[in-house]
Amino acid sequence: MKRQRRMFSWEYKLAAVKTVIEQGLSYAEVARDLGIRDTLIPNWRRASERDGTLLAGGTTTSGGIGFPTI
Repeated sequence: MKRQRRMFSWEYKLAAVKTVIEQGLSYAEVARDLGIRDTLIPNWRRASERDGTLLAGGTTTSGGIGFPTI
């Protein structure tokens, strides 16, 4: 049986990225705590840096992947 793909909200992604940045934890530590693959958080961080989500405090006007458009 095919495994269903999990979807994560932009708030969840941003919280995971901020945990790495603000608490100085590794991607692997945070991913392990959240029960997700350790490659997801670096991908989310790059996406948020590309579209300015981290700088904008969690929102973006660019419609970046996985993040809301305001």
